Amino acid sequence: MTSSRRFAGRWALATRLDLKVFDCPVEVTWCPGCGDFAILRALKAALADLGISPHEALVVSGIGCGSKLPDYMTVNGS
Repeated sequence: MTSSRRFAGRWALATRLDLKVFDCPVEVTWCPGCGDFAILRALKAALADLGISPHEALVVSGIGCGSKLPDYMTVNGS
């Protein structure tokens, strides 16, 4: 699937990526039922929909359990 993105007044084609390109071999240690799983999946889906490759993405996190998010993705910042 391709979609269009606008960059500095120009349109570019973006190819939807497979979510698996963002998978990481690190075991997720969040508690079962934690909402962070949905946030991780949504972030991966958004990056894939926008056609942003792992080497083009930077994930920065704060404190708490959600701060592990960059460790569970193959992107810059992990």
